[in-house]
Amino acid sequence: MGLTMKVRRIDAAQFNTLEPRQISDLLRYGQPGVVDLDKAWDGIAWLISEERRERPYMMPDPDAAETQAIYGTDSLLGGTLFRTSPDKVKQIAAVLEPMSRETISLNFHPDLMSKNEVYPGSWDEEDSLEYLLEAFDRLRRVYLDAAKAGDAIIHKLD
Repeated sequence: MGLTMKVRRIDAAQFNTLEPRQISDLLRYGQPGVVDLDKAWDGIAWLISEERRERPYMMPDPDAAETQAIYGTDSLLGGTLFRTSPDKVKQIAAVLEPMSRETISLNFHPDLMSKNEVYPGSWDEEDSLEYLLEAFDRLRRVYLDAAKAGDAIIHKLD
């Protein structure tokens, strides 16, 4: 199985009112609006974030907006649920917007990623880069749409 990540937009009014169980329910596989990043979450972080490339075993409490795109800014339940406020979503979207597939692909180094134990591994497979780029496109779109609408984002790692 392994650790997968799901993200989705929520209305700004829900940001402070949802309990962790409600957030988890909203992020169940198959629920409307859920964007499944599958196991690509750490690989995306590696491609887009210098902070992730400098910190082995990156987990919650990132400082850089591009890393917060994956881990959120507010960790709940010991680091399995995360949320990001509408204001922070706008900041993250502003960082993600100019990123292109070509630019982030420059950080794809299968040997280095494996050496640094970027999850889930197996980066030397033929379609690994495309797998990450497709997931990045989905993540980027969620942030850009949420920022435009003034929404928050919730994340679940399970």
